[in-house]
Amino acid sequence: MVILCLLSINKMQGQVNLVPNPSFEIYDTCPNAPSQIYHAVPWFQPTQGTSDLLNTCSNIYTCVPHNFWGYQNARTGVGYAGIFACFIYPDSLYYNYREYIEVKLDSTLISGQNYFVSFFVSLGDSERYATDAIGMYFSIDSVKNETGWILILTPQIQNTAGNFLTNKTGWMKISGKYTAAGGENFITIGNFKSYTNTDTVHAIGGSNNIGQSDWSGGYYYIDDICVSIDSVLCNTNDGIETTNLVKLFSVFPSPNNGTFTLQYNLSAAGSLRITDVLGREVYVYSLLNRSGQEIITLPLSQGIYFWQVLQEHSVSAKGKLVILK
Repeated sequence: MVILCLLSINKMQGQVNLVPNPSFEIYDTCPNAPSQIYHAVPWFQPTQGTSDLLNTCSNIYTCVPHNFWGYQNARTGVGYAGIFACFIYPDSLYYNYREYIEVKLDSTLISGQNYFVSFFVSLGDSERYATDAIGMYFSIDSVKNETGWILILTPQIQNTAGNFLTNKTGWMKISGKYTAAGGENFITIGNFKSYTNTDTVHAIGGSNNIGQSDWSGGYYYIDDICVSIDSVLCNTNDGIETTNLVKLFSVFPSPNNGTFTLQYNLSAAGSLRITDVLGREVYVYSLLNRSGQEIITLPLSQGIYFWQVLQEHSVSAKGKLVILK
């Protein structure tokens, strides 16, 4: 009877992702300010760190894709989470500032069972630093500690040391395999290392975001979290995926110095419209042909901009343009 029960549980776990609300699409209330990850039920923040929920339903500060920390489309759906994984700050009081997200799994892990794990992160545009120290910690009980910022723990799933998570335009995958001790019910994601043990690198850029100068830290968007005994379910997509370009229209390279190439194959003549981070139109270019490749030089200063392709008054493609000078 016990063997049959364990086989039944194993089969049930193998068919599903054990992480509830894995891409933060479900919420009880649309977020209207930072520090509201708890609206993505049943996720919560386990420390005093102010972890965020971002969604297309929200205001400009916690909106998707354009928010307080930059511009990024959700990897899937319309929402994702956001945390500070490291801080390089003039005041040493903030060196160990960390943010985490935690959730209870749908099923308790089975002793000796191998679980495949994956999740995706993307560095915010406004960040001047990146780290390699992001991981996932499995625990029997919640690690919730509301008396401080940092959790000094050893995550069972850890991004590869030296693989600095610097990509600001695409999603970077962190994955691994975990053999359960048995009884684990919770996962927590973040940086579990102290300031002195956290390696960082300077991230290219730092940008114009909403009402805030460049952040002296590493803020990461998080999406598509998976824990399953089904390796295919958690490892369908490998490497870095970029979601802000479409096959029918591309802008490259990005970042660039203001000169870039347009390549397009459109259903009708249209126009390229470029706006700044406040939504102000700064450049319009007519695309008289339906297909082609053209080199454009923009009289724009360094910063983050957003492009749209308009055909017959509707948007057919959009993305982000990073100019460095």
